[in-house]
Amino acid sequence: MVLSHLDEHGRFISDATTAWKFLDWSDGLETDAGMHGLVLFCRPEINKLAALVEKPAPFTDIVSKMAVAASSF
Repeated sequence: MVLSHLDEHGRFISDATTAWKFLDWSDGLETDAGMHGLVLFCRPEINKLAALVEKPAPFTDIVSKMAVAASSF
C-alpha cells in the first residue's frame, strides 16, 4: 500500500492518496522525506522475511529509484 504514495520518480508524496499516514503528530510538519526514509529502511527487512519463506525479494526494482529520489529531499 505504501508504494501507492510514490510518484513516477520513486519519491514519496504524502498527497498521492487520501489514505491515512502517520509519522509525527505535529501540525504542518513536512513528513514526505521521513516517510521516504522509513520505506527505504524497511525494504531490506522485507527482503529478509521473503528469504525466510523462500520467496524472491520483492520491490528490488523500486529501491534504486527511491535511493536516487531521496536526494531531492
